[in-house]
Amino acid sequence: MTARKAEGFNVNAACDAAGVSRSAFYAWLERPAGPTEAEWDEAHLTNQIRDIHAASDGTYGEPRITAELVARGGWSTASAPPG
Repeated sequence: MTARKAEGFNVNAACDAAGVSRSAFYAWLERPAGPTEAEWDEAHLTNQIRDIHAASDGTYGEPRITAELVARGGWSTASAPPG
């Protein structure tokens, strides 16, 4: 897998063109493909938020959606991502 990602490219030139260090490039090569667990969790939370909002015919805002998520037991303000 690693060899296929870099195949046919001069790593130094590609890194310079992309504005990344070679160490960052090689770290990226070693990362497993696909989303991380945190990305999956965020996508799941986003889907729940959309479902709750749609089920309320678009009337629920952040406070009610948060309350519904907490009531479902799948989320708490303590585990909320920053931002």
